[in-house]
Amino acid sequence: MRRGGVYVVIALIISILGTVLVPLFSAQAKTRVEVSIFHPGAAYNTGLVTSLQQSLGVQFTSTKWYQDWATAFDPSVANAMHAAGFIPELTWEPQLNGVGVAYNDVIGGSYDSYITQTALAVKSLNHTIRISLAPEMNTDWTPWGIGKQGNTADNHKLFWRHVVTKFRDAGVTNVRWIWSANVRPWNASALYGSYANIFPGSEYVDYLGLDGYNWGTSQSWSVWQTFREVFESSYNELVGVANKDVLIMEIASTEIGGSKAQWISDMFATLESSFPRVKGFTWFNINKETDWRITSSESATTSFIAGYKGQSSTTTTNSSTQSTTNKPSSTAQTKPANNSANQVQSTPEPVADPALEIPVEEIPKPLPKKTAGSLVATQTTANDAKIPLANLAIILAIIANGLVLASLFVNRLHHLSLKKKFFLIGLGLVDSVYSARQLRHRQENFYRKIRGI
Repeated sequence: MRRGGVYVVIALIISILGTVLVPLFSAQAKTRVEVSIFHPGAAYNTGLVTSLQQSLGVQFTSTKWYQDWATAFDPSVANAMHAAGFIPELTWEPQLNGVGVAYNDVIGGSYDSYITQTALAVKSLNHTIRISLAPEMNTDWTPWGIGKQGNTADNHKLFWRHVVTKFRDAGVTNVRWIWSANVRPWNASALYGSYANIFPGSEYVDYLGLDGYNWGTSQSWSVWQTFREVFESSYNELVGVANKDVLIMEIASTEIGGSKAQWISDMFATLESSFPRVKGFTWFNINKETDWRITSSESATTSFIAGYKGQSSTTTTNSSTQSTTNKPSSTAQTKPANNSANQVQSTPEPVADPALEIPVEEIPKPLPKKTAGSLVATQTTANDAKIPLANLAIILAIIANGLVLASLFVNRLHHLSLKKKFFLIGLGLVDSVYSARQLRHRQENFYRKIRGI
């Protein structure tokens, strides 16, 4: 091979290695779990979520909305969420104007027309949707729960199977079903027994789910609880029910009674270390009974961003030795979360979920502007230090491509056929454009981090 050919081959190797190895240098650490969100008003304005995730520098996997059985399924909601880059996540609540649906009526076929109509609307989507059907059935505050309308553990299972079977009969294959119970209250009643006693069966469920909150001292009956105290005992019981991944379908913490920032950091760290079956969580991002929002304070916001990026550095609270009979309060978590996204209310007392109305104007507080000395701006990690290395690799790739093109234009490769020359020119141009785009993207992120925005 002639010397010019050797030079260009070396240049091409450098170029390709530079482009391929960039992700190894530049990839930012990120939590392994999916991070999703319920945000009021997002069902008909996904821009609320995209704006929030851009301000936080995160990417939400899915976004949730709520629908009762008096409402027809609207494909445009799911399509808009999908188009915005989210997996649509529907919490489907079997109630009519706040009155729970009787499972026996569903089993008997009284709702078959509505269920089939919904199934066909879902089938029309060209993407997957997640449905959490009749969540928190193991509580005394959901109108469709066990103990209401003649609903029992046994007919709950039959009810669930009936709905899923109707979807299958309609040829629906794009639904992932989530069976989501509430975390077990410390003084749980004997209405339903264990999770296993009400679980409809693995062949009818794609994901196990849990709902749970740290109410802190925001209510007269509540106390501050760590993430582990809220979820561990219920998680341990639930994963024994079926070999399925777990999605935490509703989660949030108050600011009242402790450090929300520490709670969030502890949540991310504990999920990584001690909850291997949890695939993801959906944050309940609303100012309702208390301010559950990610942006309820600057410290909470900073902690959430750091946890998402895998930068959590705080020590988790080790409460694994606590049993369900040794909780800080016998009444903790016994009051209803009532978090099916109905109207904002201040009372903690049990209230049926009537209208599923979320005011569109209920949007998160704008993030405070950062300065170079702010917490976000100064959180430099080993991954951040790799940014200059990534840029150097890209620059070397572009230079190598330049050498290839220069060699061709000065006829150093005169021995090659015209077809091979055009091939090398095309390859060099494509790789240079791709490398330049990567460089620009990395630089923008780097300067955004410096400015703390």
